Amino acid sequence: MRASSFALHRTLLVSILTLQLLLCAPLLAQPSGISGSWYDPERSGEGFVIQVIGAHEALVVWFTYDLTGEQRWYIGQGSFDGTSILIDQLLVTEGGRFGSALDPSTITRIPTGSLGLHFTSCTEATAEYQVGDITGQLNLTRLSIPAAIPCGEPVPATELSGLGGTWFDVDRSGEGLLLEVLDEQRLLAYWFSYTVDSQALWLMGIGTRQDQFWQFDRVFGARGGVFGPGFDPSAVELVDFGQAQLALDCSTGIWRYSADAAEYGSGVHVLTRLAAIDQLDCRIT
Repeated sequence: MRASSFALHRTLLVSILTLQLLLCAPLLAQPSGISGSWYDPERSGEGFVIQVIGAHEALVVWFTYDLTGEQRWYIGQGSFDGTSILIDQLLVTEGGRFGSALDPSTITRIPTGSLGLHFTSCTEATAEYQVGDITGQLNLTRLSIPAAIPCGEPVPATELSGLGGTWFDVDRSGEGLLLEVLDEQRLLAYWFSYTVDSQALWLMGIGTRQDQFWQFDRVFGARGGVFGPGFDPSAVELVDFGQAQLALDCSTGIWRYSADAAEYGSGVHVLTRLAAIDQLDCRIT
């Protein structure tokens, strides 16, 4: 698989998404306005996906690294306390394997810490975390804003806006996709899974609309970061995974992927919606 500078990609991704953020104003009367992707600009190469899934609940996935530079992702469901999301149990999942080798019965969900997200606006927040013996604080800014999310002047809603949310294959519990519809033509996808040797794997890509599906010409991950205070963004490299296609209606979908590396091959996942982003109605007929 090919590697390149994460800083180069971050510059590209930020330039693609910046226009959506220019008109964002302080929240926080509408908690759903915080849904989207967030990161600490001093720690480019890791970040959070936040999806408000109800009036008082949010799903958060933190894509980051372990202490050896390999990928790690944490997941938690939190409740709102004023302008904060509090996650008492931040979970790490272990035991999964990529592709047809995945057996949901071998996957364990292990409490590993806690996370608090404290929002000062719909574009700025502070994260306070405890993972094992490591504690820290991150200064977050928004990286993406899904269409129709109430943050400043939102991108107008379309019939596709409501496709954002959390999706998974019911036969493959323990992994899944978090989706954000950015506008009529672009969809941001995060894929949280496992490697062929049972380590954590997270991938992402921006798909472009092609008739009845989204085409992801580049699906990629990253490596080289170190969890906690030892993180060095200059050590992070992108790693190309392959390509994918995604077709969706309001409740089901098909995710097709083709990896560059032979050991990952190609495959098809039949998707079911697990959760929708709050206040985004699906109107596909």
